[in-house]
This record gives sequence, structure tokens and C-alpha cells, in this order.
Amino acid sequence: MKLKPQVSCILKMYTYFYDTYLKEKRWQSILSVIERRLFDFGIKGTVVRLAPFTHPRPILEEEIRRGSKNFVIVGNDITFSRLLSVGADLNVTWGMLPIGAPNNNLAQILGLPLNEAAVPVLSARKIEKVDYGLVNGRHFFISYLHLPEAKVKVSFEDSFTIESDKSQQEVAVSNLLPSPLNRRETVLRPGDGQLDAFIRPTYSGLVSALLKRKSYYEPSVFSFKKMVISSDKPVKVFADGREMVGKKIVVEIAPGKVKLIVGKNRKF
Repeated sequence: MKLKPQVSCILKMYTYFYDTYLKEKRWQSILSVIERRLFDFGIKGTVVRLAPFTHPRPILEEEIRRGSKNFVIVGNDITFSRLLSVGADLNVTWGMLPIGAPNNNLAQILGLPLNEAAVPVLSARKIEKVDYGLVNGRHFFISYLHLPEAKVKVSFEDSFTIESDKSQQEVAVSNLLPSPLNRRETVLRPGDGQLDAFIRPTYSGLVSALLKRKSYYEPSVFSFKKMVISSDKPVKVFADGREMVGKKIVVEIAPGKVKLIVGKNRKF
């Protein structure tokens, strides 16, 4: 008799968000195995199937009102970014069940094996608190931000500025995934209370061809808590795949706010 309220409590505590691509027939057998494993480990919960054009924020808030304390993303990097980009500030613990090899780079960073092998890791609930980034005080990103080449001025902590009169600049900010500008092995530090900016001037023609052969074509790297990107014309910035446009882009750190379930082989 005492077991029933315990099981009910567990079901309310976990919500599993299924990506739309998991409706394809080829994933059904994997999901069936995963759901049996979740039941065996006592962490089976409510399932929410995401729709392509539905904004996830109201769904996340409704699950919290219903008593859920653990949100598990069932999908890939795209699913992860879609939910964290609107829910990083919520007071829940985030887990992930990565399904299929394509687009699951974050699973390696978090130390999560693919498919049903991730269930025991989820059940063990080893939690790390990591930082996330804020763009203009409203938009969240947890993996990285990228500004393709543009004529911009970059200021850090209101103390120093980087700009070039003769070239454009490409800017990336790394947190939970390596910067797309850095070809060397990157040490990830998503819990140190700072973000890492990678800035590289871009040239055209012969100058570009010569510089690409030189080691100093690697970007300059700066750690920061607040960075301002400004331009005379609107520029595009992509934060975890979400596009934002503006003449002034303020990037700030929200330290140690996201609770993630990780495996023992995590990369940070």
C-alpha cells in the first residue's frame, strides 16, 4: 500500500520531451527498449511529444506547475538547444537521452552513451551546474554563439575594445560546445563563471589566402563576463542556432544556473 504514492511521486517528478523526428518508424524499437528500461529503474514519467511549430516555454512551465522537477530531452543537439534556449532559467534538473548518432555531439560532451545505454546514467543523477549565456538580456544559449564576418566593434567589461578599420571580424562565444572558429583542441569550462570569445579578422583575396597558411590566423581568445558587439548596420548573430539581428548585441554570463545530469566520461 505504501508503494503506490511513491510511484505516483516519481511519475510527477520526471517529464520526457520527445523530438518530432522520433515519430519515424526506425526509432520505435529503440524507444520501446528505453521505456522498459526507464520503468525498470523507477524513473518512467510523463511523455510530452513536441510539435514542430509550438513554442516550448508554456509547455515547460505547465509541467512545472504539475510537479515535474526533472526535464529529460529525448532527441539530439537540436532538441537540446530548442528547449534550453527558452528554459535555461527554470529551476529544474535537465537530463538527456540521445537517440541516434547524427547531431549528438552534446552527448559526448556530457558523457552520455547513445540510446538505451544512457538510461543508467540518467538514473544515477550525477549533476553538474553549468553556465549559460544571455543575449540582450532575453535570449539564452548554452552551447555557443556565432557572428559571421561583419564590420563590428567588440568591447569587453567596458575596459577594452577590439575593432579593425581595414577588415571585418568573425566572432564566436564558446560554452558547452567548442567554438566553430577554433581548429585546435578546446578545453571546455562551462562552470567557471565566464564565457570564452574567439575573434578573428577576415580578409579577401590574396591576403586571405596567405593568412590561412599561417598559425597566427588562429583566433584571439578572451574570457569575459560581459561583451558588447556593436555595428553601424544591423548584423546577424546565431545563438544555439537561433538568429538575432541588431546593431548592438550584449552577451553576458549567467553563472552556474543550469543543472545537468552528466556521465562519468563528461568532457569538462
